[in-house]
Amino acid sequence: MEWKPYLAPTLADETIAAREELTLGDAVAMALRSHRAQLGESQRTYAARRGWTATQQARLERHPGSRRLEVIEAALCGTGFRLGVVPDDMELEVAPESWPTSELLARDTAGRRLPAHVFTRRVGETPSWHIVRQGPFAPPPQWTWQRPWD
Repeated sequence: MEWKPYLAPTLADETIAAREELTLGDAVAMALRSHRAQLGESQRTYAARRGWTATQQARLERHPGSRRLEVIEAALCGTGFRLGVVPDDMELEVAPESWPTSELLARDTAGRRLPAHVFTRRVGETPSWHIVRQGPFAPPPQWTWQRPWD
């Protein structure tokens, strides 16, 4: 057996893998988050404007695949996205290439997406806030975020 050095995956490799693993539910969630982020609104404000609760908005952004089809269609109405049915032989990507890498990859240590209305960035070194909250020996996060007004 030949020894090969371990090469850590690059950000591009991780992005390609994340795009390949996207489900329809992920695409719907990202479309809703993208629209809300363009408007610069919180989940609560966006939900109130659309006529539903913040809890419903959070669920649509987290697991829309568990919702009824008419609820998903109504949620996508006015966002610039829509659902479609295409033949199996058509090549169709689940997510547009314009979605940023951070939207595809950025997660907190519990695996949740970071807030849509904040600036996300990959962590170079352990942030001081993480050391204060989690201690010096906790594994550092891969992504962090900053509010636009900070």
